[in-house]
Amino acid sequence: MENWATEKNICNKLTLHKTYSLYEEAIIIMTETKPLADSAKNYFRVSGVISFCFLFVVSVVASVIFFLSSWTVPSVWFVLIWFVAILILAVWMIGIYPAKKFEKTRWRFDEQGLFIYQGIWWKVQYAVPRSRVQHIDVTQGPIQRSFNIAQLILHTAGTINASVSLTGLSHEKAVEIRDELLFQEKHDAV
Repeated sequence: MENWATEKNICNKLTLHKTYSLYEEAIIIMTETKPLADSAKNYFRVSGVISFCFLFVVSVVASVIFFLSSWTVPSVWFVLIWFVAILILAVWMIGIYPAKKFEKTRWRFDEQGLFIYQGIWWKVQYAVPRSRVQHIDVTQGPIQRSFNIAQLILHTAGTINASVSLTGLSHEKAVEIRDELLFQEKHDAV
């Protein structure tokens, strides 16, 4: 029964919107949480460049196939609108979105568990109590290794949102959190 009460307290602590205004909630999140590693912002930008390049190539190939199959030459207006759309997409994917993602993702790790706050338009708050963690992964892709950041993945008991991930922690901090959770789990055994 004590475990349930502790988890209930964690959930009550996270339902801030019920007792605080949006302004007060933002102040609480910003003061009690930590930002991602500084290099995560550049990692998000590089990821944006890669995604944009993929979409650019797909759109060029699709346009060429469309105009070759219909034996028409694109009008100047089509080319102009396409170019402006590509330019707006590039500014969004490479400039604005990575900066906003970096700014709006915050986290906190304490004796109760890991708390993640993220989202630009849709705000999401994850609370992962220590007692619910089944196993932990720390992963690094080749681009993440070059920026010395990692993705921390916590697998929990349950079916909905059974794994929660946080990308953008420094590799050392992700390993530190993993080790602390593993050390704690070792002492929780019956």
